Amino acid sequence: MKVLVTGTAGFIGSFVAKTLIQRGDEVVGLDCINDYYDVRIKYGRLAEAGIAQDSIVENQLLQSSKYPNYRFICLELEDRENLMNLFKNEKFDKVCNLAAQAGVRYSLVNPYAYIQSNIVGFVNILEACPVVGCKPIDFDPPEDLLFFFINTFFSINVSSTSAPNLPTNDTAFLSEFIVGIG
Repeated sequence: MKVLVTGTAGFIGSFVAKTLIQRGDEVVGLDCINDYYDVRIKYGRLAEAGIAQDSIVENQLLQSSKYPNYRFICLELEDRENLMNLFKNEKFDKVCNLAAQAGVRYSLVNPYAYIQSNIVGFVNILEACPVVGCKPIDFDPPEDLLFFFINTFFSINVSSTSAPNLPTNDTAFLSEFIVGIG
């Protein structure tokens, strides 16, 4: 099975990618490697998967030196044109979207980063999935497309009175609403 895993330089994304690689799936990892967290940690995770920092070029697929069934691309989900091209060229069987702008406090300083990454990027993935035959709104059970809403963990038990106007809550809610699970 060919799987796109977004957010593969992150903690959860790198673990999921490694698990799928070890299971024998063909994995394409995607991350924009933004500097919200220390990029040395992100590059370190990629290096563990056989992707050297000095070989990373934006929008260029790289073959892992460690795993023959793993490739990586540095790409922002907001880059609709290149994301669509990636889907058309790779024809993924499954998508595991773990990419998201992190940081609840930062969302108050730069809410547009959340809208771009977590909403625009998410919609771009939803729009790209039919290109390869995925059915992104099939959540009963989620057979064709698998989404994890990272920001949902921050908003599940948060009422509007306890944490009003947090962009992390808004972007999680909008993502869930778009696919009909919110």
